[in-house]
Amino acid sequence: MEESPRDPIEGDPDNKDFIQKSTENKSETVDAKDNFQLILSNDEIVPNVKISQHKNTILEDRESLKEDEKTTSNTASAEGLNVAQAVNDDKSKILKDNEEQEEISEKSESTDSFNEKIDQSLNSSESVSTNDTVRERRRQDLINQQNELLERQRKAAQFNIQLQTILSNHFRRKRADAGEIAHSHLDNMTSSALSIGIDHAAEYARQLKTLSQVRKQYFEQKERLDAEISSIKNLTERKVAEATEAHDELTDFILKQGSQAISSKTGRAVPVDIYKDLIDSWQKKNAAITVERLENIRLQHQVEKIKNVFKAYDLSESLHLIDFEQMKIENQTYNEKIEERNEETGKLKRKINNTVQILTHSSEKLSSCETGFSQLKKQLGELTDKLNSGRDSLAKLKQKRDALRANYTAMQKTCGLLGQTEMLRGFEESVDNVKAKKQELLNIKEQTRELREKAKHYEQQVPSMKGQKMFISN
Repeated sequence: MEESPRDPIEGDPDNKDFIQKSTENKSETVDAKDNFQLILSNDEIVPNVKISQHKNTILEDRESLKEDEKTTSNTASAEGLNVAQAVNDDKSKILKDNEEQEEISEKSESTDSFNEKIDQSLNSSESVSTNDTVRERRRQDLINQQNELLERQRKAAQFNIQLQTILSNHFRRKRADAGEIAHSHLDNMTSSALSIGIDHAAEYARQLKTLSQVRKQYFEQKERLDAEISSIKNLTERKVAEATEAHDELTDFILKQGSQAISSKTGRAVPVDIYKDLIDSWQKKNAAITVERLENIRLQHQVEKIKNVFKAYDLSESLHLIDFEQMKIENQTYNEKIEERNEETGKLKRKINNTVQILTHSSEKLSSCETGFSQLKKQLGELTDKLNSGRDSLAKLKQKRDALRANYTAMQKTCGLLGQTEMLRGFEESVDNVKAKKQELLNIKEQTRELREKAKHYEQQVPSMKGQKMFISN
């Protein structure tokens, strides 16, 4: 059977004495709080030291209440629901008590401020006799308030003691149950240990001895390795210093010789910057070579470690053969998978090539479309400009047309038959007829004039002819 985890109160055998001591201390603090009184007379005021002591006692009670809450929470996790409900009820009561104590501390601080105000009022109103009554009234009010607070504090302390006694009884019962369980478990352990026959003391001594030996070997090996590391570090530092010194000497020698060198083609001195560039490139290559050498050394060490692991992994020949056959089968399956993956990669490569070709074709087509689009855009701009200009000219022409129409209607009104061809033709014909008639009239008039002249001539000849006839007749 599994044992439930013990609370810290259950594990200690002296928890009973501890709880009793704590209750005694709390009862002593409560008695001290009850006996703590502030005397406010006409000539003296409560000192700040006592008030601070009062606050300290309240804070101690608060801390003890928090510890009690922790213990109650631990016991509630181990006990059943009924015990948890009882502890939670006690916890709520303790919280109420804690809130009351906080109110008491706040009111004690208010009394401190009131006392300071009373000091100021007393110092400022010594010469005035009328302020004495006000001061006495305030003092009396403060004394009454202090007495009320002390009474509430005493009641809260009594309630706290009751709760502590309830908790101590509960823990005492629980500890008795836990002791019985522990004794039964210890009996089971001892019986099992005796049945198995293990000597724990000898085993413990042996383990301690091996531990001391391993620790001694560890420290010796550590000292030896530290010494080797320090010697290797000193050696590497010395070698690095020698290498840097030789490298500096070599570069100085190359620069010195390069400054004295003369070109065979031009016969002039070779510039030193060329040698500096060569030295820089040489240094870069050396740095890359050192990095690669270090990587090679690291890989060699890694290979050696792997070889040692393979050597240490010593198996029988049958197992080697079985592993070899299994590895052959796995290798074959892996090769098949690799071929499948290669085929898939080939298909993917072909798809990629096709997509690349399609993308290039589409990009070329897009570029040509963009050029055509730009040309069409230019044409559209030109046509829009022409359209705008045509719209402007059309508006002007419409204005002219409207003006001409207005003039035409006005001229039609003023000119009469102008513009009516048939009527004008009929008018012309009628005019021609009038002219012809007038000409005929003139001709008729001329004929009538001639006839009248003839008639006059004949009238003039008639009497002479009458006389001749008369003469003839005679």
